Amino acid sequence: MKTRIISSLIMVPLLGLVFLGGVPLFVAVAVISLIAMHEFYKGFEHMDIHPMRIPGYVFGAILLGVIFLFLFRTPTRQSFPRACCCGCS
Repeated sequence: MKTRIISSLIMVPLLGLVFLGGVPLFVAVAVISLIAMHEFYKGFEHMDIHPMRIPGYVFGAILLGVIFLFLFRTPTRQSFPRACCCGCS
């Protein structure tokens, strides 16, 4: 029961980030992704499998950077000529 309460206390601010959207949500997703990668590598090390952590973190950060540039640095609106079905403009 204590674990559920702690989890809910963590999830409430994350729910607020979902409503905010934009850069704060992206930063939260990026941090959670890097934490997940750390846990993933730690789980493999417990099985005596030693993954290459540094390239994984580097490529993960590159991927997050590309996603950030694609989402927040491209124009969100493009102007298209408006045309009515009857030919008037």
